[in-house]
Amino acid sequence: MASKCMPKSSSALVVFWGSIISRKYRPRAPGKLIHVDLCGPMHVTSLGGSKYFLVFKDDFSRYRRVFFLKRKDDVAQCLETFLNESRTAGNTV
Repeated sequence: MASKCMPKSSSALVVFWGSIISRKYRPRAPGKLIHVDLCGPMHVTSLGGSKYFLVFKDDFSRYRRVFFLKRKDDVAQCLETFLNESRTAGNTV
């Protein structure tokens, strides 16, 4: 079964992996580079009824947070939560 997060064509897959491997910028402080991935809708909902998951990762501190979402509209609220939690953990974002 193909993943909804991965490109379906082989040429897109090469570009996808190529963009991951080439890394020219390394942040020097927390909050300068944050990776965000939203995946879904999943075929099977979670026990809580979520169909999407959202991952935030601060590239400098490696602080990560995963959110499970019922709707894509909840992304902004999750970003605010991530930034607040990151600040509380001592990472300046």
